[in-house]
Amino acid sequence: MKRLWPCLVAILVLSSCTWVEDFGMYWDKGFIDPSLEGSWKKLGLPGQDPNDFPGPDLLRFTRNGSSYSAQEINPIDQTAEPDVIEEQKAVNAQVMSARTLRIGKHLFLMQRDPGGQGKGTIQRYDV
Repeated sequence: MKRLWPCLVAILVLSSCTWVEDFGMYWDKGFIDPSLEGSWKKLGLPGQDPNDFPGPDLLRFTRNGSSYSAQEINPIDQTAEPDVIEEQKAVNAQVMSARTLRIGKHLFLMQRDPGGQGKGTIQRYDV
């Protein structure tokens, strides 16, 4: 694990994800934030279970041209039914495009759905 992400947990706790129908020209204003690159493991705060926080157990950002490939990874329950295991594997295999947008002094993570069409989510973050 290259990096641990107690600070990125704040993304999920302090701000909510906002669904976006079309990023439009804002996607082009986005940029690569080098501090995101790598794998981020979800950690809980001292005395708290990491599973109490929403979101994936592992978040991986890999540079892909002018954006990141972002992949959310959760453990696969090997005791589940085969069709459930396949569904979990399919969810883990989804890769979204991600870029950072600066609005004032705040940074926002824009993530496009795997299908494209400009749809996705945006959420504030701080590293």
